[in-house]
Amino acid sequence: MVYENNSILSLLENGEMLKSLRRHT
Repeated sequence: MVYENNSILSLLENGEMLKSLRRHT
C-alpha cells in the first residue's frame, strides 16, 4: 500500500510541476 500511495503522490507532484511549467510559458 505504501508503494502505491508513493506512486500516486509522485504522479500528483508531476502534475503540479507540469502546471507550474505551463504557468511559466
